[in-house]
Amino acid sequence: MNKLSMLILPGSDIDDGVTSNWSSLKSLWEINLDDTEVSVATIAWLGSIDSLRRVSLNRVPLDPVAADALSQLNQVSELQLAEVELGCEKLIPLLDAGNMESLNLSGWDLNEELLELINASPSLKLLKIHDTTVTEEQVKQLMEVNSAIYVDAGELSKQFAPALTKELRRRAIALAQGSSSGWRQTLRERVGTYQRRNKQGWQGDAEIWLQGSTRVQLDRFRTPPASNFEARNVTERP
Repeated sequence: MNKLSMLILPGSDIDDGVTSNWSSLKSLWEINLDDTEVSVATIAWLGSIDSLRRVSLNRVPLDPVAADALSQLNQVSELQLAEVELGCEKLIPLLDAGNMESLNLSGWDLNEELLELINASPSLKLLKIHDTTVTEEQVKQLMEVNSAIYVDAGELSKQFAPALTKELRRRAIALAQGSSSGWRQTLRERVGTYQRRNKQGWQGDAEIWLQGSTRVQLDRFRTPPASNFEARNVTERP
């Protein structure tokens, strides 16, 4: 168990009493605790794992103390916080650390204070904001300030002007063309459409689905040891 690299446990009956038994897991790269009841002790444990890069806490009801503890996750490069109720000031230490490249704030109130915080975070490459009241102009502003960021606005994206849709497509291609050597932040969400090339040239539109083998450029992260195991639903396999 102490060599597990991934724990994917959304919706499980897990709280701090359970995760307190996992202190030996020091090789995790990714953990998904969506829709669970974890709190401050679990957040503090995650902050102690130097190798951790991807954390998903969608719809986790964090109390104020647990929300404060999020600042300990400054080693993380991808954080999922869809429908998590906390003030945007809790994100400041994470974004100031300069490691955050993918952030899911779906269901959040994208007020001016939060948008200014995002604008001041040049490390971000993917911002997922489904089910929000964001406007096309606000998306344009985010993309003007950060020339690399891809904004995934969900269904709202279908209403964007052709010029903005074209630019989003270009950025999706740039993300998908990253090298796959070493550690790369994996973007597993659909991020747009592109024209697929074949022997006859560029023809037709096709959806990009950035799967686990598709990486974007993050050279500073270590190459995972070949001996590490992966775990899904606490099942260990070589």
